[in-house]
Amino acid sequence: MVIEATFETQSSLIAFGSHNHQPVALKVIKQQGDEWRSGEVLAQFDGQGSVRVYEQVAGAVLLERLTPGNSLVDMVLDGKDEEATTILGNVIERMFARESQLSGVEPSKAFVTVQDWARGFERYLATGDDQIPEELVMAAQGTYSDLCASQRELRLLHGDLHHY
Repeated sequence: MVIEATFETQSSLIAFGSHNHQPVALKVIKQQGDEWRSGEVLAQFDGQGSVRVYEQVAGAVLLERLTPGNSLVDMVLDGKDEEATTILGNVIERMFARESQLSGVEPSKAFVTVQDWARGFERYLATGDDQIPEELVMAAQGTYSDLCASQRELRLLHGDLHHY
C-alpha cells in the first residue's frame, strides 16, 4: 500500500492511498469496542450501499475508497436536509436488500446489537455521575428497552452510517 494522507479520529487512525493501483482507505481502530470488528460487519454488505472490504481483521479494515465523495453535511448546511436524508434512506434500502439475501445466515457474535447498547445505561449509573438525574436515565432506559422489544426483525446496519 502506498500511503498518500493520514488523519486521526477519536477512535481510529485512517490512511488514504492506493493498493494494486486501486484507491483505498485503511482504518485502524485504536482500542477494542463497538468498532473493533467493523470490517466483518461491513463485509456482509458486499458493496451494496457501502464500500467494498478488500481485507479485514479485528481492529483493522482495508476498504475501497470512493472518490469524489460529497459530504451530506454540506448539503444540509446548504438547506438541502431532505435531499441528504433521502440519500441516507436509499443507502439503507440498498443495505437492507443485501441483508435480506443473507436471511437464514447465522449472525456473528461479533455483531453488536441495539440491545447490547442498552448496557450503557447501567454503566452510566454505575459511575455515580449525576450530570443526568438518575430518574431521567431510568426513564430513558425503560423507553429504550420498550423500543428494542418492539422490533419485528433484527437488521444488520453498519454503525458508521451518518451524514459525514
